[in-house]
Amino acid sequence: MLLIATLLSAVNTLLRQNRKLEAEVKQLQEVNQNLENIIKQGITPKILRSQKQGNNNILCLLDSSSLFTIELLVSFYYTDEDGFERLIGEGFVEYINPKDGKIHAIIDKPQTIYQAILDRLASNDLKIIQETRVRPGVLRKHSSP
Repeated sequence: MLLIATLLSAVNTLLRQNRKLEAEVKQLQEVNQNLENIIKQGITPKILRSQKQGNNNILCLLDSSSLFTIELLVSFYYTDEDGFERLIGEGFVEYINPKDGKIHAIIDKPQTIYQAILDRLASNDLKIIQETRVRPGVLRKHSSP
């Protein structure tokens, strides 16, 4: 009888420890998801809106990002339906709103081969906006005069 009571006590202890570990794993998964979201937001801001300017440039309003500064050169990439990223233009950060951190980035060197995509971006086509990423820096061959 003592052996059975000892075994039941051990099983009960193991079940409590298992529940505690499951709760800790769930908490760690939530923390991990939050960190992944922070990293994604900090690295590549999303385009919120865009508009064509009088000089044929495209002004894009971006989410905030700690990696972006005023005058930073940026590249704009569109991911096509086959999953390939296409460089559709290059530009720079013109302004960062000090209140909300939103970024004004201008495409001033469009890749004319992708003019149809650029026109749709300037018209706030939601599909194009969702598939376009803005990254800090430009390709070496494009950044030299």
